Order: sequence, then C-alpha cells, then structure tokens
Amino acid sequence: MQDAYACACGCGVFSVGTSSLFPSGSGTTAWLEYDYMNQDEYWSGTSSAPAANNHDKNIRTDFYTAGLQYMINRDWGIMAEVPYWDRLFVTTLNNNSISGFHHDALGDIRLLGMYTGFSPRHVQQHHLRSETA
Repeated sequence: MQDAYACACGCGVFSVGTSSLFPSGSGTTAWLEYDYMNQDEYWSGTSSAPAANNHDKNIRTDFYTAGLQYMINRDWGIMAEVPYWDRLFVTTLNNNSISGFHHDALGDIRLLGMYTGFSPRHVQQHHLRSETA
C-alpha cells in the first residue's frame, strides 16, 4: 500500500488515508465546527438571474457542531455530535414589502459506534502484536 500525502498549503506534511489517522489507543477527543452559508446570489440553471425574479432576497445560515469522541481501545469507540443552526431569511411579502425572519434550532443529535479494525495495515499491526505476545 502506498501512502498519500496532502496539505492545503502544499507542504505535504500530513499523511492522508493511512494508518496514521487511526487511533493509537484509548482516549477522548472534543471539537467544535463552524460552517457558514450565504445564499444571496440568484441563478437560473447555470446562468446568473436578476434579483427581481426571486422573492427570496437572502438566506444566511450559521451551522455549529460540537463533538466528542471516546476510543475505548484502538479498535472500538463511540462518538456524539450536537448540531445547532441559526438562520436569517429575508423575503418579499405578498404586499411587496421586504421582511426578515430569524430562526434557530438544535439539530438531530448523532450517536455513532466505531470500529477501526478493517484497514489492512491496522489488521497487520494487530497480527504482529499477537505473534510477539
């Protein structure tokens, strides 16, 4: 198996798609993620369209996700993610006035069980450890 390397800055420091991304043992990892989507451009098919053709003037959404992962050992783990979103919706009402609506909500909480032992390199490492024990 050949390693693949990638880095956003082009430096090639990080190993991607290899056993270096697998957990090496038990432990906990926590993270926060932020994503932003601003839908303020108008399209019809693959072409730009005039704003007058769309009653919706702006849909702006902020997505927040908090996550926690606990690896019981290097093979098994559990993960939880809690998403939250905050949306501003600006549209033209029936009387042709412009109005904005704000809405936020907690998303579906995700609970996942993980098994990381399917990688050939991961299986080889387990096999080598068993032979030396």
